[in-house]
Amino acid sequence: MAVLFLAVSTARADERYRLTLGPGVESISDSSAVWTRADLERLAARLRDRLLLEGRIGAMVRLTLAPAAAGDSLSLALLTVRSAPVTSALLPVVRGGEDLVPDGAQVFLHASGGRADPRSIQDGLQALRAAAQTRGRFGAEASIDSVVPAAADTARAYIALHPGPPVAIDSLDVGGSTMRPSVVGSISGLTRGRVITPELLDDARTRLEQSELFASVGAIGVEKGLDPAHARVVAPLVENRLSRFEGALGIQNQGGVTGLFDLALGNIGGSGRAAGARWAGYGEGRSEYAARYREPTLLGTGLDAALSLEAQVADSLYTQTKWSLDLSGRPFRNARLGGAIRRSGSAYTGAGRGTSATWSLEGRMAWRSLAPADCGTCHPSQYEDWQGSIHARSMGPGVVGQLVEMARRDPAGARSSGLNGLRPMGPRTGQRVMTTLLRPLTVTAAQSGLT
Repeated sequence: MAVLFLAVSTARADERYRLTLGPGVESISDSSAVWTRADLERLAARLRDRLLLEGRIGAMVRLTLAPAAAGDSLSLALLTVRSAPVTSALLPVVRGGEDLVPDGAQVFLHASGGRADPRSIQDGLQALRAAAQTRGRFGAEASIDSVVPAAADTARAYIALHPGPPVAIDSLDVGGSTMRPSVVGSISGLTRGRVITPELLDDARTRLEQSELFASVGAIGVEKGLDPAHARVVAPLVENRLSRFEGALGIQNQGGVTGLFDLALGNIGGSGRAAGARWAGYGEGRSEYAARYREPTLLGTGLDAALSLEAQVADSLYTQTKWSLDLSGRPFRNARLGGAIRRSGSAYTGAGRGTSATWSLEGRMAWRSLAPADCGTCHPSQYEDWQGSIHARSMGPGVVGQLVEMARRDPAGARSSGLNGLRPMGPRTGQRVMTTLLRPLTVTAAQSGLT
């Protein structure tokens, strides 16, 4: 990559310098100023970084410091640049994590498109890290060790992939929610000891949203634990306010009672359980009764159970009752299976007294997916048009990583960049991007030929 050489001849750190621009340096804002050594080194580093942004990976920046001439109070500094052709292609060599991501070079090449510009390199690094994360190494890091010219317009990038150990959930933080973390963990699947992957976090957020227990489910984040193999998962939750009571009571002229009482209790004792009771009186002996109970984590599992009972009294001689037991759960991603047992019956106590009952067993399955290919099942022509569009290539691991970091630093800018725009479902992640892009190149005296 573009290299910075520093040649020093008996120079002191506190000396002041007059800067001379040598070959390859067109101009700078204030070359006539008096410079310190630290200022000169920062200037040379910025010049090197600019050459990297232009794709001139083989370029060399040289800063030479010399003592002042006789009778001059300022020492001398010479800044020169040996340019190089623009590098348009990058050949990756990935070192580390071969047992985890054996096709690391192909992953990087596919994401970067083989281009040498910084944005493409970032896409490649993010894709490498994402590949390690999907295999349970959530703390993986990918970084550029060095880039060296390989041909006239091609360079070879040496990339270090540090997968780290598998990262398991150590604890779950539910923010200001009063629901117990163990209950949230059972609903979402974020239980202690599970290995963290982006898919697990994405699926957990979907489960929490579909539970209808929360008014808002924020992006689920991951924070460092007590050791590299454990982490704390943070789920920002805002609960639905499900508890309420409404009531009214009246007396008819003929002495009948009318009214309504409706009681609902939500998140009982922080367990997520809900219960309710309802009575409605219409006078003349007519009334309705209802009771319901919901257990969102039956026996500590991901099963959602609901029991309801209803009764309608038409008059003193006729009563109709209904009850149902409903169970549902998510056996796999984006799918929900459920079943219900229902019974309805009626009883007549008049002259022709008798009873009747009907039993029913119901099953249902729901599939939720906004993946482009799934949308194409019902909309083949639109999917075919979309596949050939630029929009189809607008979202990938590298872009997601940039937007996540951008959302943290500049939320308004991220929104204007399309973070909240309409697109088919792609990777959704709330984790902090840990990828190192281009670490500063350190050149030792032995490497630069200086003694």
